[in-house]
Amino acid sequence: MSLWQDISDELNQRTPSPPLHPESIWNETLSEKLCNISSKELIGEGNPSEQVAQATRAGLLLWNDDLDAAHEIVQDMHQVIGSYWHAILHRREGDGDNAKYWFARVGQHPIFPSLHQQAAQLWPACKSWAKWSPNAFVDAVTEAVTFGEENHPFGEALRQIQVIEFKLLLQHGLA
Repeated sequence: MSLWQDISDELNQRTPSPPLHPESIWNETLSEKLCNISSKELIGEGNPSEQVAQATRAGLLLWNDDLDAAHEIVQDMHQVIGSYWHAILHRREGDGDNAKYWFARVGQHPIFPSLHQQAAQLWPACKSWAKWSPNAFVDAVTEAVTFGEENHPFGEALRQIQVIEFKLLLQHGLA
């Protein structure tokens, strides 16, 4: 098992699920580790590229609520994977318009069908969508954060969907 999988397993044990709009880093030590380990240590030998390693690092930092460190990485990534992590970052910052801009650069991502299917099991609203709509999810997250995600009727479901999205995107990037 590679280090990114170990870290992913640790992040997956978070209870409650990561907030939609984090106020602080969940685990400072983990962020420090992620920022200081080599790409080879993070994703192992024989994996695709430095770009994939940096996208993985950014994704794990986002999952750990370290938006600033993740932003330093994704702002220089111009491939689809970087745009996707950049969109998530801005959604979590509460900048919905910027998130939608970056999702427009992503287009129809290969994880969307699986994300839509899994999300529909947790959040009834997306069952009416023909396919996954990142912009509608941005709007739902914005509404939940404005309302107070802890008190929002689907706040926990939205947080769980966010984690599914993290996992699917990490797995896709390393496939």
